[in-house]
Amino acid sequence: MTKTPISILDIEDGWAGVDTWENPGILAEAEALEAEDYVREFEQQLEEAEKSFSEHVASAKDRMEEMDELIKKAELSTATKKEMERMEKLDEEIKRLNVDLAASRSAVKAYKEELVKSRSKTKTYALMKTAKEHEIKDVIHFVREAETVDLAFLLDCTGSMTSLIEATKSSMKDVVRKVTRTNAGLQLRVAVVGYRDIGDTNHFEILDFTPSVDVFERFVSSLEAQGGGGDATEDIAGAFQKANTLSWQQTSRITFLIADYPCHGSKYYNQEQWFDGWDDRPEGTPGISIETEMRKLMHLGGQAGMQLHFGRITPLCDTMISVFAREGLRFEVCDLKDPSNLSSSVSSSVRKSISKSVTVSKSKSKSKTGEGDDLLEEGEVTTKEYTIVEAKPSADEWKSLVANPVSVLCNKPISSVNDLKAPLHFGLVRWGKSESTKTIETKMFMRLAKDPFAEGEMRLAHYGKIGQDKAALASNKGDKVLKSFKKTRKPSSQRNSYLAQMEVSTISQFLAEEYNKTNRPPHCAEIHFLSVNVVEAEGGEWFCAEDELPCAGSDFMKYSNNTGYWNEDEINQSLLLFTQFTFEKTKGFLMVTDLQGVRNGNQYVLTDPAILCKDNTRFGGTNLGCKLMDKCMTSTQTMLEENGWDD
Repeated sequence: MTKTPISILDIEDGWAGVDTWENPGILAEAEALEAEDYVREFEQQLEEAEKSFSEHVASAKDRMEEMDELIKKAELSTATKKEMERMEKLDEEIKRLNVDLAASRSAVKAYKEELVKSRSKTKTYALMKTAKEHEIKDVIHFVREAETVDLAFLLDCTGSMTSLIEATKSSMKDVVRKVTRTNAGLQLRVAVVGYRDIGDTNHFEILDFTPSVDVFERFVSSLEAQGGGGDATEDIAGAFQKANTLSWQQTSRITFLIADYPCHGSKYYNQEQWFDGWDDRPEGTPGISIETEMRKLMHLGGQAGMQLHFGRITPLCDTMISVFAREGLRFEVCDLKDPSNLSSSVSSSVRKSISKSVTVSKSKSKSKTGEGDDLLEEGEVTTKEYTIVEAKPSADEWKSLVANPVSVLCNKPISSVNDLKAPLHFGLVRWGKSESTKTIETKMFMRLAKDPFAEGEMRLAHYGKIGQDKAALASNKGDKVLKSFKKTRKPSSQRNSYLAQMEVSTISQFLAEEYNKTNRPPHCAEIHFLSVNVVEAEGGEWFCAEDELPCAGSDFMKYSNNTGYWNEDEINQSLLLFTQFTFEKTKGFLMVTDLQGVRNGNQYVLTDPAILCKDNTRFGGTNLGCKLMDKCMTSTQTMLEENGWDD
């Protein structure tokens, strides 16, 4: 065991420790014991230093006493030649002992200081890790709650709907099977409001919520496609009124309207469609406002809100759906021209609703997940005041903005997957830095637009310019998007949050480059991530800087998230294969998720990813650890299989 005091800073700057890359799963089991061992080692070193100091003191005392006796003899002129020689030797020994005593005293002091710091850090980081684990448990709880689903079908049962009634009946078991693969905790209750038109026999046939698919199938089998009231439009308003009487109670709530003709009321259809007998009630269903009933239904949505979905069979309902949208009553529309699409459409709708419920629950909770990983940092949390101004500054406006000196940080290039590992760590204490966290600093200049042009749940986005000198700011080459957190803490906390964002992007970019080298199917687009730099401005302001997305002709899309959801409207084999690749390339240590950005020709350009990792102390608050990584991997494989891309 070394007798030299070990500095925390020395350790952080490069002590490699034990390599756990081949089996990262042992980290979680070993880290608590290793932390205790580390503190115990300091305690033992302190004990040995104090023992050495005591021995030096005792030795010095013995020599001083001997020296005093010899000095007395010398003063009385009774000291022998041998005793005089002994006095000279003792004098040299005492000088050396004084040096040793000073060194021992310093060693004891250093060990005591390091022990206090190591105990404090171990305790603090243990608390931080516990807090992070509680946050992850909260998210898992939100997911499980969101997987309790009430799904109500508002089903047109008039004469033209035979094939859709049959498809509704036969699809439900397949829906449960599909959704359970991506959401293992699914607890589904289903209800039906079968509607026809005013004056029809069996105007409404209703099944309240039941967890039994068999009960649902028997009820739908009993429905007959008949009636229609003698005109084309149907009593959808009455159907929504009946939906308000159902026993809604689950967290995720979905109303799925299946109709081939619109509701009563002339504003809900194109007047060019009008013919005799098209709508006997052009003023709407007597005594019922469909918008009022729909808003009542929305209020029954609970904390997560009611999700409205519409199965589009013909274009005849397009005007109705547009009118609802203008009233703030927006439907997710899926194509049901082919009844065989119903199973996939409903499965996708349920998954989407679950994902939205999780998002709403997370945003309404007091959890700080996703706001940075400095959970126990001291200092007041403040929220920035801002106004969104979407327009980009003009050339004259740019010139009027001050060019301020800034420090720009970038990660050192990653050369191999091994650079992503962190050497042995205890809790949140990482006793070495992975290559992906090492940075290079450059002095530059920046102009920042006064107001943000966009906002997300946690961050604001400003237009900006960065250059080596003030003259370089005049060109468009330095155009950047500068992102900052809405909530700010003390500077050291902010710095860590921004560096974590940069590290996530750097690793994602590296893994995308590795993926693009693979022998993937020829039609699979390349994956690219925007490079990210961290900028420190005057006054302790921090930003993540990146290039603008190449958005010409492309819409910004959210393709996946970090809790296992995939946007099936924009599903793509290459995105799925990339996510799977990141998991396999790192031997299950981490996975790149939360894919969002634009399709630009034969490539995706993505931004703001999240990394899930077995070491949940890294990569900021969006790293939700092993359980959510397993869930994301399962959903990715399910999407590949459902689309026939698993060969």
